[in-house]
Amino acid sequence: MSTDVPDLDIRHLVAVAAVADLRNFRLAADQLHTSQPTLSRLIGRVEQTLGIEVFRRGWSGAETTREGDLVCQFARSIRQALGAAEARLFAGRRTHPRLERSLGIGDLRIIDAARRTGGATAAALELGCSQPVVSRTLTRVQQHLALPLFQRSGSGLRPLPAAQELGDLHGRIAAALCALRDQLQAEEGQLAGRVAIGILPFSGQVLIPRVFARLSEDHPRARLVLVPGTYPGLVSALRRGEIEGLVGIMRKETCPADLIETPLSEEEFTIFARKDHPVHVRARRLEDLRDERWLLPPYGSPVRAYMERLFGQHEMMPHIQTCEIQFFSAVEQMVAESNAVAVQTYSAAGLRNLRPDLRKVAVPLPGEPALIGLTTLRGAREEPVFAEFRRLLTDAARTWA
Repeated sequence: MSTDVPDLDIRHLVAVAAVADLRNFRLAADQLHTSQPTLSRLIGRVEQTLGIEVFRRGWSGAETTREGDLVCQFARSIRQALGAAEARLFAGRRTHPRLERSLGIGDLRIIDAARRTGGATAAALELGCSQPVVSRTLTRVQQHLALPLFQRSGSGLRPLPAAQELGDLHGRIAAALCALRDQLQAEEGQLAGRVAIGILPFSGQVLIPRVFARLSEDHPRARLVLVPGTYPGLVSALRRGEIEGLVGIMRKETCPADLIETPLSEEEFTIFARKDHPVHVRARRLEDLRDERWLLPPYGSPVRAYMERLFGQHEMMPHIQTCEIQFFSAVEQMVAESNAVAVQTYSAAGLRNLRPDLRKVAVPLPGEPALIGLTTLRGAREEPVFAEFRRLLTDAARTWA
């Protein structure tokens, strides 16, 4: 492993920590009192030096990559070390300079060298710079912090407590940067990357967390993101690169041309209500449900389109309450605590595992089953970690059906 300290400065690490915490470049730039272009250049320097991508666009803003997670962990620890040193240096002072804004690693390196060698000339020889550069740096830092660093003596420079503190801080930061590089190198070649998946309502929603659990066990460096949402919102996120795919009822002929749908399983359109609802006694045909209150997803969804076709065929205009709820279990909970009937898609396994306080309404629904599929962007590059997710999901869908 390399023994060279990565050529990064404190301001680079502070920039990384700020963006990671706020997940937004503009907000981070405001917090650091700098411009977005400057902040982007600082992050770019980190990525270039370490040979990795730290941030990428995600569903909820600037999102760290797996390697970025490591960088952020070390950046936060370094920022904490700066804060702890600051508290000790300026104990009792109401106002004082911020170390993360006042010092660079080069300043700390010079202070550390002067502390260890006992003189500006010896420090310059060790660092490969001129003696005036060392002297000017010590003077500038001392004046800016309003802290004495060294006391001159016949034998050279005697470090005072502030110089000892800053020298120790340099050692901690240098060691952390080397440990970061070593850890990044040690993890090279392992399956990593992001799997960000959007989910639409269907009874097999539970499969995605199960696949994520398997992926997490087999490939702990994978970054996993699960995003519930509407079809238009998730398609937009897919096109922006914020997610890699979405799982739900396939649109088939209405699927946009720039997307690819891969079938996974089949589910059937199912009317259901709470277990003790009177509808289970009196309803045998769709017309028997004419006067019921229906909970249906909004226009444009496959379930709504299917039911509207049926209502039209049977010349029905029932009372429909539109509910846009992305979690399958939340719809079930709402039905269990109301007098409404609802329609969702269920697999055979989903019906076998139907909540005990719910019951399928014994009204047969005609037509083809709903196809559940994985939708991806046509022509998009598929990372190995996403290919593994696809394989695991395909296997899990077979067992669920």
